[in-house]
Amino acid sequence: MMKNLMNDFINFIKKPDLNKFAAISTKQKLKKLLKLYLLTLFFAFLINSLNNLLIIIGLYDEYSQNISNLPKLVDNNIIKTYLIFGLFFPPAIEEFTFRLLLAKFNKKYIDISISLIFGLIIYLYLNNILWYPQLAILTNIIAYLYPVLFALPIYIVLSFFYYNLKTIWNNKFPFFFYFFTILFAIFHILRLNIESVHYYYLPIIILPFILYGISLGYARIRFGILFSIILHFMFNAPILIKILLNY
Repeated sequence: MMKNLMNDFINFIKKPDLNKFAAISTKQKLKKLLKLYLLTLFFAFLINSLNNLLIIIGLYDEYSQNISNLPKLVDNNIIKTYLIFGLFFPPAIEEFTFRLLLAKFNKKYIDISISLIFGLIIYLYLNNILWYPQLAILTNIIAYLYPVLFALPIYIVLSFFYYNLKTIWNNKFPFFFYFFTILFAIFHILRLNIESVHYYYLPIIILPFILYGISLGYARIRFGILFSIILHFMFNAPILIKILLNY
């Protein structure tokens, strides 16, 4: 079963398709999802080993992900709550943003994803000047609500425009898949604490995020959006729990 999943996953990397796993139960999907998780971690280990080797030989220094989108709020209680919220909210928001549209052509799905992409961009750009309440729970709710609020008027505008890209979308799906996968990776690269020297090695630094994006896209197409959200949670949970314990 693992070999079959690996072969299918590798073939999918070569040429993403829109085929679902049909006629299997939720339990079987969860089993396959776990195998996909372990397979992705194996490939991630290989990529990170290369990354660590380049750090050891001195080509560039270590870098880390900026886990807080609230740089002006340094209160530990707020950050702790933010991390707890971060276990559950980002997987759902990011999957609807970058992977909801990764299915057979569906204008509504595309409108939602495109709106959320612009909502996230606006949020990242305005983050330092946005208002946040002092109550930790409300602060974190609003932090994750802002991108949705920014996306809402964009979605309303898009809903009035009619377009039918069914033929080109389905025929050129590998291009669209990798476009949004790379966009997902770039979004995470922007949240890294990196220096100018790292820019020369971005093709290597970005590889783990592309891998995770491919794996999540595979889960979204083969199993459905709920399962890609679950897989995203599985990827995020160990890192956030470790950071949370340090606090």
